[in-house]
Formats: sequence, structure tokens, C-alpha cells
Amino acid sequence: MSLDMPSATLLVGLAAGIAAIVATGGNLLNAWLIRRSEERRQIRELAVRAAIEEWTKHIEISEGHRTKIPPLDLYLIHAMYFVQALDGSIRTKEEIRNHLRKVHSITDAAGQEIEDYSKK
Repeated sequence: MSLDMPSATLLVGLAAGIAAIVATGGNLLNAWLIRRSEERRQIRELAVRAAIEEWTKHIEISEGHRTKIPPLDLYLIHAMYFVQALDGSIRTKEEIRNHLRKVHSITDAAGQEIEDYSKK
């Protein structure tokens, strides 16, 4: 089967157009994934900094009082779950309450596990 010149040109143009659409779609997906990954990295960074600052302040406050300060990992767990609210998915008062209950529940469970482990 032979193709005449206009048909061959049309097929080549169509193939080039499809290739351009596929390449553009791939580039857009890649850019979206990179942006999403960068946002997550920044949120993790924020959580770690906040946890370290809170832990440091609690140590400074408790220096003269001989109170027991939980280890840094508990502060990290609390901060990581706490900053999840920054993604914009929590919009109502009830969602905020539910999220905070979840954060405190997780922190309490982690604190208990850390305390149990420390007793060993």
C-alpha cells in the first residue's frame, strides 16, 4: 500500500502533534510531582524546626525545677502530625477539633510507648 504525498505529510504532522501532547503532559506531571515533593519537604523541615525549638524552650524552662522533659522524638512526632493542618485540607471548626484530637491521641500513645521503652 503506497501513500500519496499529502497523506504522508498529514500522518507525520499528526504523529508529531501527538508526540508533542504526550511530552507536554509528561512535563506537566513531572513539574507537579516536583512541586508537591518540595512542599512536603518544606513542611517536614518546618515541623522539625518547631519541635526542636519547643523542646529547647521546655528544657530551658525546666532547668531549675527538676521536671522530667520527654525526649525530642516525642516533640518531633507531635510536630509532624500537627503541621499536617497546613496543607489546607482542614477548613471547618469540627475538622480542626478532630485533627487536634487525633494529634493529641497519637502524641499520648507515642509518649506512653517511649516511657515503656525507657523503663526497660
